[in-house]
Amino acid sequence: MGNPGDGSKRAWQLDFRCAAVRKKTGGTGVVLLSATPAKNSPLEFYNLIQYVDPDAWRRMGIRDPEQFIDRYLRIEIKPVVTPSMEVEERGAVVGFQNLHELRDTILRYGEFKTAEDVGLKLPEPKVEMVEVDMDAAQDAKYDRYVREIEAALKSDDPGEKAKILGLLARMALVAIHAELDEGYSWKNADQVKDASSPKFEALAERVLANRTCGHIVFVDNVAAHRWVKDTLVAGGIAADRIGVLNAEVAPNAADRQRIAKEFNGDPETETKPKFDVVIANAIAYEGIDLQTRTCAIHHLDLPWEPATLQQRNGRGVRQGNTLSAIAIYYYFARRSQDGLRFNLIQGKRGWMTQLIKSQDRDTNNPGAQMDMGPEEILLLISRNPEQTRARLEAVRAQREAEAKKKIAAEASKLLRAINARFRNAERTKDGTEAARLRGEAEERLKHLSRVNTDAWPWAAASVVVREHSVLVPEGGGPLYEGLRVGVPSAWNASKVEYIEFGKVTKDGQIAFRAAGEAAWRLLKSDSAQFATLKPEHYGVSFPADEESFTLKAAASVANDRLRYSGDWPGLGWQHAPDAWVERLWPQVAESFLGAMAKVSYYNQQAQKIPAAAPAGMRVVNAGAAFGTAGVTVLPPTEAGWRAFLDAAPASGLKFGELAEAGRWWWGRSIPRNLLSADGGEAEDLSEGAA
Repeated sequence: MGNPGDGSKRAWQLDFRCAAVRKKTGGTGVVLLSATPAKNSPLEFYNLIQYVDPDAWRRMGIRDPEQFIDRYLRIEIKPVVTPSMEVEERGAVVGFQNLHELRDTILRYGEFKTAEDVGLKLPEPKVEMVEVDMDAAQDAKYDRYVREIEAALKSDDPGEKAKILGLLARMALVAIHAELDEGYSWKNADQVKDASSPKFEALAERVLANRTCGHIVFVDNVAAHRWVKDTLVAGGIAADRIGVLNAEVAPNAADRQRIAKEFNGDPETETKPKFDVVIANAIAYEGIDLQTRTCAIHHLDLPWEPATLQQRNGRGVRQGNTLSAIAIYYYFARRSQDGLRFNLIQGKRGWMTQLIKSQDRDTNNPGAQMDMGPEEILLLISRNPEQTRARLEAVRAQREAEAKKKIAAEASKLLRAINARFRNAERTKDGTEAARLRGEAEERLKHLSRVNTDAWPWAAASVVVREHSVLVPEGGGPLYEGLRVGVPSAWNASKVEYIEFGKVTKDGQIAFRAAGEAAWRLLKSDSAQFATLKPEHYGVSFPADEESFTLKAAASVANDRLRYSGDWPGLGWQHAPDAWVERLWPQVAESFLGAMAKVSYYNQQAQKIPAAAPAGMRVVNAGAAFGTAGVTVLPPTEAGWRAFLDAAPASGLKFGELAEAGRWWWGRSIPRNLLSADGGEAEDLSEGAA
């Protein structure tokens, strides 16, 4: 199900029956129950939901599986190992996107419950790792494959590197039986000289120790099925008490159900079981009940993804098993990749968990993680147990860090999108559109509140985006005008460096100053300095004497900078928080203007200071403004900017003169229609506005 093909007969029959139910009930009435609603990808939900509501996806603009794939799945070409042990390039689902939307749709139609959720009693699984030493033939082959992989890793030839995946797969086969990599099939498996192997012998020992109940043996290779059976028979189990479930022995569903029934028996009719052991591969993973008397499940090999292990164990650990406990055996060859591979796949979260229970918007598909890097490959082929354990921990920590980094990056990206919606809502004059944008932003804020705080701890701080334009560094939290932080010094952890942030610019920068400084500088969003910020650094109180130090710094700026260059824009006050400028300007205006009045004639010509005069507003230099009776300089604040715009039409100044003054004094652009008849209503016209 979920494949974009013609569909199976069973799928078509289900579709017809669902259509008949909906026709009788006016479009409702279809209820589906399944232990495995979807295993391989969300594409399977595309079909399932259509059985319940045929128009569900169409209403979302999704009209076929290809559109579903484009919207929710990330497809890449990946190397995969075929049953013939060849490596081919095939399309693989490597990740999922827009999961918040897909999750909402699925949960609208489906409800997911585990046995624990509903109080269902299942046999208790008791897991045991069985370690065996490989025999001499296995060791020799294993070492040879290790050398070939190491050589391929060092090679610059892409063809050599392409062989690595196949070599790893052959190593896994050799760990089961020394001859399993030689291409044996079900038909010619009886030609092998010795069917036994250390794993098979360990299996036989455990089966023989408990012959009064059912044993399920999982191994994918069909040649191994014959050899396992031969080993069990040699150990004393009658051949007619051993069943085999593979496509060679049981090519159709009826054969498989018959074998399952003969393995289970029927306590109600007192039908005794025919088989005590069933050797199986993938055809028994789902759709077959083997639980009635199963006391042990044996894994001679391992799949790559945890979902398959769960399905294997689910053949016995399920409702209907008459036993209170069930043994789960994993057979690992020492100094092989078995144990490490088990740890790696156990560490992967299934995509179903990500989709249904997490709040991730995008995620990787653990089942597609076949493109291992050199570190992972070297880890798998390591034959030093201590070294392997140490490297495993390192890889595990690295993967966890990478996963957290990705979550943080996605969360910060979402916060930027939220910021854009709130700011667009502020700018639009359409009330309906503004309400829609705010609604979308609020909905996304809810998603942020559910992000893993270990990866991204900024959800609580992000609510400021409702009122403030924010800058969001990659993986970081919101930075906004007026924010004050206290960060431990990089040189002395006992000391705190206090920072205040100013306006956010259109080009992705934010102004800042250190406590006690009178000049403002810009930082880009990718600045490494933001990496040290944490939520606990936010909202601190500056030292009580901070402003006195700032005023001293302002006096120094006047004497050392403005006195010689007159470069007002260079102080960055146009990017400072308006409340800060409102508070400081009255205290520094005289010294600043007096200093700028002393610059050379050449530097005075660059000054464009707006001032109110008896004859109306004028644009002057500091020399003309400072100490001239009746001339009042407009403050470089929001209130001063509004007064400037109000006085501009009647000033008689040309548009170019006004534009130069606006940019030089406030760092802002005047409205294009400022001098037109409609008066030029001023919105947020700052060049620095987000």
